[in-house]
Amino acid sequence: MQISWPLIVGILAAAALVPSAAHADSNVAPEPATKAPATAKLFAIVYEPGPVWKRGMPLAQQNLGEHGQYMRRLAADGVLILAGPLMTSEGGLVILRADDLEAARALMDADPAVQKGQFVGTVSEWRPAIDPAARLKGVLAPQAK
Repeated sequence: MQISWPLIVGILAAAALVPSAAHADSNVAPEPATKAPATAKLFAIVYEPGPVWKRGMPLAQQNLGEHGQYMRRLAADGVLILAGPLMTSEGGLVILRADDLEAARALMDADPAVQKGQFVGTVSEWRPAIDPAARLKGVLAPQAK
């Protein structure tokens, strides 16, 4: 899998400035999760297909409902900054807040998709190096359904 790191860094830098919110159209009430402290660091999780991932099957057929609920709960609690699939691979990217690397790994390990073996992930501390507010304004606008 070839990753365009300059593109990812730009998107992540923009995302660090965008407030997170749960999906309002979800009919599942999020359960409480640990709130991220204001002094938390940022971490990137790169998800890749795990041992039970159904290769060649569309994302919509991967039975990721619990993963989505977990991501929405983290967003509602202010832990998750952004999350979504990588469009050129069968993986995903998550930016979240946590106290330290151990706490970020614990959040990844608690993801139902990781627990079921649908995803495996790599966690790294991430720090925005560029202030993209003016340059990337509007790039992260919601997409039409």
